[in-house]
Amino acid sequence: MDRPRGYFSFHGGYKFAAEYHFTPHPKGTLLTYKAFNVAPEAHRTRPAVRLQFWLGAKLNLGLRSGLRHMGKTLDCRAYPGS
Repeated sequence: MDRPRGYFSFHGGYKFAAEYHFTPHPKGTLLTYKAFNVAPEAHRTRPAVRLQFWLGAKLNLGLRSGLRHMGKTLDCRAYPGS
């Protein structure tokens, strides 16, 4: 976590990493989320690893739910930008 830069990241197991960046926006704060495949090179093309990232791209529901939860916790409006 780097509070002054508005950034945090985490690793989920051996094949997944994510970064969250919080930057000023005219409507409040813009949250940018990026997911990375950090599996060892020999594992990156395995069907299970590829399926995880394909599903992650298709399932925005978890991110939208998390965004709503953050807004409620912070007592502010939170909505997806796209």
